[in-house]
Amino acid sequence: MTITSGRFGAAFALLTVGAGTACSGSVGGEPTEVEVPAATEVTYHPCDGLPAEAIRKAKLDVRPPIPLDLEDPKSLGCIYLSHEPGGGVTISATDRTIGTLETSDRFVTLDEVRVAGRRTLVQDFPDTRSCLVSVEITPGVLDFQVGYGSNETFTTPAAACDQAMKVVNTLAPYFPEHL
Repeated sequence: MTITSGRFGAAFALLTVGAGTACSGSVGGEPTEVEVPAATEVTYHPCDGLPAEAIRKAKLDVRPPIPLDLEDPKSLGCIYLSHEPGGGVTISATDRTIGTLETSDRFVTLDEVRVAGRRTLVQDFPDTRSCLVSVEITPGVLDFQVGYGSNETFTTPAAACDQAMKVVNTLAPYFPEHL
């Protein structure tokens, strides 16, 4: 597991896309149409993509979140702390699919719902003693993770999932069109 800076990766991606665009065109001076492939790489970062107003509405701490970017599997994430109730939520944009999560033996699916018209899985993640709510947004999912256990604010998966769903529903109007 490698932790990297999402800002560097996003800047490099933009630089690469810009360089490819600058080099397209025809030799004879007439412009040519360049077909742009569908986005398959996650570039949305929840540390930067959610406005302070949304964070406040979700009763999360408006101070800058703690970045938590992972390289394998790729995940752009951050930890938002909360005082009401104590604890917090980890929000991550990842290229995993709902199908991958549904068939994984690492998760126990508790519910499947729609949030803002998007397919959403509510799962217990026993290995990390947390609830994982995954909202399908192309090309992957936006994950919301809340812990539970004797040393946590929430002591059961149901309580952690209830809190995660409150955050998801509050932030739903601010979800990006693409990750």
